[in-house]
Amino acid sequence: MRLNEIDNRVKKIGLEKGEADTVIDKLKDLNNMVDDVEDRMEKIQNAREWLARTETRLEDAGKKAEDNIKLLGSLLEKEKKGRKGAKGGAPSIDKREMVVKLAHQAGHLIILPRQQA
Repeated sequence: MRLNEIDNRVKKIGLEKGEADTVIDKLKDLNNMVDDVEDRMEKIQNAREWLARTETRLEDAGKKAEDNIKLLGSLLEKEKKGRKGAKGGAPSIDKREMVVKLAHQAGHLIILPRQQA
């Protein structure tokens, strides 16, 4: 009787081995898929961080542009008022500061794209 039981168990293990191998293969495939998803999630996170940094830079550039437009507009208004009664002479301090500020920013804007490339 013992030999029959052992023989039946060996046959059963032999039949179930194929199923176990199939399950193991599927688990390996699943593990590979999880690794791939994790890699993609990391790439997406990096892209999100890059977009956030780019958005911040664009917002800063927009604010600076608005400030420059406001400053330039105020200088133009002062110039219009100044032309009515001006007879010449050196430009006002506001104008000189504006020219220096715009020249500095123009140089910065020229250098900035070269650094990012």
